[in-house]
Amino acid sequence: LPRLSLLSNFATHFREAGQPIEIKATLSGLDANQRYELHLEMEDASGVAVAEKTVPYRAEPASSGREAAETNPPSDATAGTRITEVWRLSPQPYGFYRVRASLRQDGKVILTRETTFAVIDLASMKKRRTGEFGWTIARSVDGISVDDLVLIASQAGINWLKIPLWRPATSDDPRKAIEVSELLQSLGGVHIEPVGLLNDPPPKLRAQFARNWQGISEIFAMPSDFWSPYLEPVIARCSSTVRYWQLGDDTDTSFQGLNRVPDLLARIKREFDRIGRDTHVGIHWDWRTPVPANLDVPQTFLSLSSSPSQFGDRSGPGMPRLKLPSSSIAQWIVLKPLSESAATVEQRASDLAKRMVAARIAGADAIFAWDVFDPEFGMLHSDGSPKPLFLPWRTTAVALQGAEYLGSFRLAGGSTNHVFARDGQAVLFLWNKKPTAESLYLGENVQIEDLWGRRRPLRVEPATRRHRLKVGPVPQIVLGCSDAIARWRLAVRFEKGRVRSEYGGHQDALLLTNTFPQGVNGTISLTLPRDWEVEPRSWTVSAARGEAIRLPLVLTLPTDASLGTEQVLIDFDITADRRYRFRVARPYQVGLGDILVEVRDRKLEDGRLEIEQVIINRTDPLEILNFRCHLFIPGHKRQKQFVIKLGRDKDKKYYYVPNADELRGKELRLRAEQINGRRVLNKRWIVGQSWDDPPK
Repeated sequence: LPRLSLLSNFATHFREAGQPIEIKATLSGLDANQRYELHLEMEDASGVAVAEKTVPYRAEPASSGREAAETNPPSDATAGTRITEVWRLSPQPYGFYRVRASLRQDGKVILTRETTFAVIDLASMKKRRTGEFGWTIARSVDGISVDDLVLIASQAGINWLKIPLWRPATSDDPRKAIEVSELLQSLGGVHIEPVGLLNDPPPKLRAQFARNWQGISEIFAMPSDFWSPYLEPVIARCSSTVRYWQLGDDTDTSFQGLNRVPDLLARIKREFDRIGRDTHVGIHWDWRTPVPANLDVPQTFLSLSSSPSQFGDRSGPGMPRLKLPSSSIAQWIVLKPLSESAATVEQRASDLAKRMVAARIAGADAIFAWDVFDPEFGMLHSDGSPKPLFLPWRTTAVALQGAEYLGSFRLAGGSTNHVFARDGQAVLFLWNKKPTAESLYLGENVQIEDLWGRRRPLRVEPATRRHRLKVGPVPQIVLGCSDAIARWRLAVRFEKGRVRSEYGGHQDALLLTNTFPQGVNGTISLTLPRDWEVEPRSWTVSAARGEAIRLPLVLTLPTDASLGTEQVLIDFDITADRRYRFRVARPYQVGLGDILVEVRDRKLEDGRLEIEQVIINRTDPLEILNFRCHLFIPGHKRQKQFVIKLGRDKDKKYYYVPNADELRGKELRLRAEQINGRRVLNKRWIVGQSWDDPPK
């Protein structure tokens, strides 16, 4: 009976970047006088073929091993012997790879095997001792050794690991108890905090409850002298290495709906402390269920399940929104990825990375991946080989571990971005719904990394002194950004940032803070929208470390400045440890929002263009307003309307122009001048942009 296997252990699943690749396939049971082919192929995370190899074999009738070895050519083998084929490849770029082996007989595939591996920078024993990210293992795993599991976990960017302990620690099989003890001891050596999942009570205890029980709360709601004898051996055996215990897994919602949950948790924790020491006790809680108001038991936690739908509106390129329940106890988030059957690898990776970022921004105390061995949602095969989501999880977790959230930049292309700081450097996550180019200066030694760990240096363009970033729907990570410049960008703002749409000068000020660890000096200049005036336009500044600076200015708008938001560009040329030149864009709003001008255009059946003008008065305290309105159309006579004594209400006026099709796509301007006042309201728009929209 022909057999085919691929060597599978930690060393074959995780390869150090820059090292050659070896794939070992073992054949046995080949029929005598039959011809076979072993076909090997390798592809990357996107399914693109990277390499392939085909080796022919012919099994001869068995004879003495020495004679067969001397007379048969290299591709021949003696029937019944084992053949190991070693496929050697040059070092591969960072990323995820899948290897398929197919044994063919007479051109037909009779056996196939598959394995995967990841090319990464292997984490050293000096990895971060603490972090927010963790994995969940929901059931016992028999297809992987303790040593391999620990080595894999040490490379996953995690500092927490949930594992079932109740049944393995009390098993009649002494090997199980020894494996549990070895696993817990080894996890401490790679700075991973074990969390004991009490989701698998011993059969003798479980048998005392109905077959369709509601969950683990049925046991722990009983008096402690009922369940404590079953738990004492587990806590006593594991108390030296396990301080965190979760009652039930992340599908068990049985504590929800119980009366006096805080009192019950406090009673359970007292019993755990009697047996062990310094224990933390937690329960699973569904996101959509309100948390009891007085749930403030010390050293307890909630493990909050989440799916993509529980992150609120996720349409468009924006950030998944995440708001933690109001509670004083620790809150852990469990992220369940999109299923393999519901989305592509890129969609799954993108969704997972965005939700990991959202969870960090929300301030979760710990962030766990759903059962990593789950066939549909997991990150590992049962033998420990990585699945496609392993690298996106690892790359994102490593970038975010222990990082401080700073905020978001305002980028010209509108790309969603989030900035974190750690160890004196900034990390930038960014993406956009559609392919976009962004241009900004981020630092001197910057690298860009995709979710599969592929990195490349990001060079500064000599002409602009900026980095050019190609952004798309899948998040990218920019590493090595200047912490000082990132904080400087986020701190710069206008004191008011908005002015009335009226004649005359408007006083404002530019506010900034020296975020460098030393004094700085240099120049600052403004670039304003067309025909705007500002005094002064530039400043020479010097500031000590941490010093706040206020630069007064007077802004004068042109009479045709449109209502809405314009971009003001602020250029910095400063010297700290070296010379830095960078640009920051800041929005400036014309109009205070107390008077709104809306314009709608439509094509009438007779071919004319109808323009509807709506002016809304929201002044507080209320002002009675009069306006002289003008419609400017290229090549046409100016049209005029009057708005008289507009109170807290809206006023509608209509304009009509012949031949709407000729004006479609052209920019028109509406101007409303306040009679006996300084306000001038301008509105520009493109004709016909909404003609094809479905009726509301």
